[in-house]
Amino acid sequence: MSLPLTDTCAGNDSDGKVWGIEGTNLLIILFGLLLSLGFIVLVWMKSERVSPVPLLLSMGPLILASSYVLLCRQGKPKGFDTDLMETLVVGKGWMPDTHHRKNTYPKR
Repeated sequence: MSLPLTDTCAGNDSDGKVWGIEGTNLLIILFGLLLSLGFIVLVWMKSERVSPVPLLLSMGPLILASSYVLLCRQGKPKGFDTDLMETLVVGKGWMPDTHHRKNTYPKR
């Protein structure tokens, strides 16, 4: 008597979510937060009196990283951000490749 094999359907594999944000996207936001905190520390070390303008400017990396993740990556198909960037730069992001390689095999 042998044990039967049962196929399991694990569903979509996910990188995991924290506060509704996928794992790899969270790393981008945390990197922006780390850069912003580094800039804030530099502002505090350089000046005796902290004004709000440099503090607001130092939050730029966090704002850029968060907006990139929320607008171009979170909830979008894989490769959406690179296709969007390619469309903005070259103009061919979502178009099929029109340059086909020649067939190098001899005809029979």
